[in-house]
Amino acid sequence: MKKILATLNDRLLSTYGVIAFFLLWEMAPRLGWADAQFIPPLSRVLLAIWKLAITASLPTVSMKRSFSLTGLP
Repeated sequence: MKKILATLNDRLLSTYGVIAFFLLWEMAPRLGWADAQFIPPLSRVLLAIWKLAITASLPTVSMKRSFSLTGLP
C-alpha cells in the first residue's frame, strides 16, 4: 500500500511540475518577467504550431530550419 501511495505521489508531483512549468511559461512574458521577443507566451507558440500544421507547411519549415543549421543548401 505504501508503494502504491508513493508511486501516486510521484506521478502527481510530476504532473503538477509540468503544469507549473507551462503556467510559468505563459505568465512570465505577459507579466514582464521575460522578454516576449525571446520567450513568447505558450499560447502564442501553440497557435503558431497549429497554423503551420493546418497549412501543411510545418514539415517544410522544419526541413528548411534543419538544413540551415547544418549549412546544407
